[in-house]
Amino acid sequence: EEAAHVWSLMQQGVIRDIWFTRDRRAVLILECTGEPELARELASLPLVRERLITFDVETLLRYDGFDRLSPKPPAPSR
Repeated sequence: EEAAHVWSLMQQGVIRDIWFTRDRRAVLILECTGEPELARELASLPLVRERLITFDVETLLRYDGFDRLSPKPPAPSR
């Protein structure tokens, strides 16, 4: 049931990726518009509903290092 629900969320674009650590902890990358949506999607997982697992949530920020590779256009003159 858990795998089927995770697959469904992946097909919907909610879960972007899922991994296991060496000690078998799940790491999920979700695409959500905010914390309420994130909480709702995590709560929909069967193992969360049954209180068999919990998640620590970390917000990821976009990598902006590539922005520094191209020069910024000059400011328009007045």
